[in-house]
Amino acid sequence: MRSKVRLNVILVLMLVMSGLAGLVMFSPVSTGATAYDVSISVPVASKTISPGGRAQYTYTITNEGTNADRYTVNITYDQSYRNRGWTATITLVSTSLISSGNSVAGTLIVTAPSNASVTDQFTVMIRVTSQTDPVNSTASTYTVTGITPRYGVSIQTPAPKTASKGTTVTYRFNVTNTGNSNDIITLTVVSYPTGWVQPQLSYSASQLPPNGKMPVNLTVFVPYTATAQPYSTTIQAVSSGNSSVRAVAVITTNVAQNYNVAISSEGTKYVSIEPGSFVVFNVTVTNIGNGYDRFSLSTYVPSQYVNQGWNADLSSDNTGTDLPPGGTYNTTLIITPPPSSNRPRAGDKMEVWINATSMYDTSTPRATASTKVTALVRQFFSISLMGIVVTQSVDPGSTATFRFQVKNTGNGEDNVRFSVPELHGWSAPSINPNSVTLGSGEVANVSLTIRAPSGALATEPYVFTLWVNSTKSSASDYQLFTVNVNQTYRVKVEPQSGYSAVIPDGYPGRFVSFRLRAVNLGNGVDDFDLSVGSSDPSLISTWNPTLDSPSIERLRPSEGYNFTVTMFVPFNATTGSYSFYVNCSSRSDSTKYFRLPLIVQIPQLYNVEITSNADNLAAGYSTVTNPVKVKFNITVYNRGSGDDDITIGISSVPSEFSGLYSLYFAENSARSISIS
Repeated sequence: MRSKVRLNVILVLMLVMSGLAGLVMFSPVSTGATAYDVSISVPVASKTISPGGRAQYTYTITNEGTNADRYTVNITYDQSYRNRGWTATITLVSTSLISSGNSVAGTLIVTAPSNASVTDQFTVMIRVTSQTDPVNSTASTYTVTGITPRYGVSIQTPAPKTASKGTTVTYRFNVTNTGNSNDIITLTVVSYPTGWVQPQLSYSASQLPPNGKMPVNLTVFVPYTATAQPYSTTIQAVSSGNSSVRAVAVITTNVAQNYNVAISSEGTKYVSIEPGSFVVFNVTVTNIGNGYDRFSLSTYVPSQYVNQGWNADLSSDNTGTDLPPGGTYNTTLIITPPPSSNRPRAGDKMEVWINATSMYDTSTPRATASTKVTALVRQFFSISLMGIVVTQSVDPGSTATFRFQVKNTGNGEDNVRFSVPELHGWSAPSINPNSVTLGSGEVANVSLTIRAPSGALATEPYVFTLWVNSTKSSASDYQLFTVNVNQTYRVKVEPQSGYSAVIPDGYPGRFVSFRLRAVNLGNGVDDFDLSVGSSDPSLISTWNPTLDSPSIERLRPSEGYNFTVTMFVPFNATTGSYSFYVNCSSRSDSTKYFRLPLIVQIPQLYNVEITSNADNLAAGYSTVTNPVKVKFNITVYNRGSGDDDITIGISSVPSEFSGLYSLYFAENSARSISIS
């Protein structure tokens, strides 16, 4: 359209230059299409929306003519869409005056009905018409609005059904396509009761139109182990158009209850006729139905047993609570034998029937079960052991003798044996007699001798148990006896590991230390006193030995205690061995002690010191006939640790005196002396 405008201008100029301008000037303004041309455009002319949604289009009107103009805008679309609920509106139906080459924008709003189909293609034509030249100047464009596919699925959950265990049940229901387009829907069993066979789905998977329904059958197999309760099977329907679109239904199967019970006990047991004896039968009631149930309990005892003096008592007359399927309830039946005055014979018996009956079963007869128990009289075994002398005190390594008395308190002959099972490391005792046969009520005396080990401790009493056991039954008795071990007192002192009781390198003017250890060799806890001495008492005052701990408290048997003896070697100590001792004595018995000799050896040490005075020459030069003498008093000290031979000589003289002097040692011409 811009090229047409440019062409018109050129034409006018040409007319002017050719002398025809007067015709144009006095002619009316041209009303042709080129003067009032118009265009309309939509940048995005196609969109999709959801059912019930809205699409918005922007359209632009441009004055393509050479003259300013106003325009009218209208829209048209298929009446069938209008009838189905589609609508279209525009915001700009007429424009103000638009100069040549300028534009104005408007908006088209399209609304889809909620039941719009994905096959819908709603086309709207937008037409713009020049108000000055409506015949020749018009333009149009189109928009197309489609429907976005929406997928949906729903399951019609069937009502719960009731089934007996060991049967099958089938559910029939529909799956509906709730989307707006055709879809294929698949179904799966997501979950089902543990231990059950997987339920089976039956359906025809095909294209379903919107709102189409697909019949489905679900078959559930109820196992014989199912209990009376609701069970759930979960199924899922999934859209093939959009796998994230799915529906879930939980289908319930109620298992019907049946009533059944089992009862068991311990069959046959023996009972003694000792006064106060009885026998207990454990009874177990089991709910073997498939639902909760409660059971009553009862006994039946034939009259002949009652007449003989037998008695039977159940500890409860019902299970007390509802038992779940497979649940158990334990109770007891106590049978008491006839009194001994009735003289029941060995092997006499009592038979009791125990019954369990459902309390919730309304059928006739009710679910019930029975079991029989039998009590038999047997020989009664009983032993009594009494201590006569049960406490003794002995020294380690010595023996102690104890006396007991055993009695057969049963109702028949019995043979019994004696034993001491726990000996605490001691040797087995001597028991006399080791076994004995006793009639009912008979008594026997028993003696037991045991030796305390030489290392037995006195820290606490040794308690033993003498057992007497029947060789014909489990009858037994026991008696405690006690050995108190007298305490012994012993101790030793020794150097600590890596140290010695002899110090070979004592040095005058220095300290020496003995690292020692005291060990309790007694058999009980003891306290000890420590001291240091010497056969030469003067050493104690000059060497001043000290202990870092003068006593030891509460030392257990075999326990050690470390301590240190420290002494100072005098400056004037000479070469030789110096003897001391450390004494460790029991505070409980001072006659029990240990004395460890300690020796400090001072080796020969060599050291010498020399001093002299200074003297000045008082005369002039010396001559041979008149020599000048200078006398020096020299003192030599033996600073070693023993006698030493010391040689004295001149080590150096001034060079000026070389060859001009003579010297001698007035008091020792040999120049050698011995000094202590």
